[in-house]
Amino acid sequence: MKLGDKQKNYIVITRPEPGLSETILKVQTLGWKTLALPLMNVNQLSVEFTNIDQIQAILFTSRQAIISTVKLFIRQDIRYRDIPVFAVGDITAHDAKIAGFEKVQSAHKDSNALNDLIQRELFPKQGGLLFPVGKGQGKQLISNLQNSGFKMIVEEVYETRRKNFIPFSFIEKLKQGEISTILFFSSETAQFFKDLLYEEYRYLLNQIYAIAISEKVKKVLENFQWKGIVVADHPSTESMLYLIK
Repeated sequence: MKLGDKQKNYIVITRPEPGLSETILKVQTLGWKTLALPLMNVNQLSVEFTNIDQIQAILFTSRQAIISTVKLFIRQDIRYRDIPVFAVGDITAHDAKIAGFEKVQSAHKDSNALNDLIQRELFPKQGGLLFPVGKGQGKQLISNLQNSGFKMIVEEVYETRRKNFIPFSFIEKLKQGEISTILFFSSETAQFFKDLLYEEYRYLLNQIYAIAISEKVKKVLENFQWKGIVVADHPSTESMLYLIK
């Protein structure tokens, strides 16, 4: 995969904060010029946590869920540091430790691996599982664990909303042929990109690579004609960045 001239071409990063600024720095360290293209806004939702003492663990599948949950815990004066945490991957596990959780296990991969880890390590009779998520997310993992007898306490702690338009700065660089690759970190972001990009500019994507964090993201991106779509070997930022070294 020949990505182009690092001195002339841009890598576009479609994730929102938190994570956008950190990823920009990592891509720039690899020698690329970067263009931020956050396609959504993230809003924290109000949740009142009750019966925390009756849960046996917390499940996290995103950084935003950790940030929103910890803010709510602090606001409600909930002691959370010694509650066991099961995280979808190593980055999420690291984020949980940074947030103050002391007992963290990583599934090292995806939600299927997280389901398997929980099935091995926990038992339904030991208590409920608190699963803070984005609005409408996590349905498959919830279903799998409920079918195995676990009591799922699902709390929607944040929501994402699509922005109204794609910035002119992106359109100009797209028209000038200055974009090498676009990084997509979620199927939601990929769908927002699909919804927002005007039909008249879509043919220009055939000179651009798309890097997807998962096969699920790739399926959304297949609505366009790209120079190529590459899926990261592991659903993590590090695996995506390995492809642009």
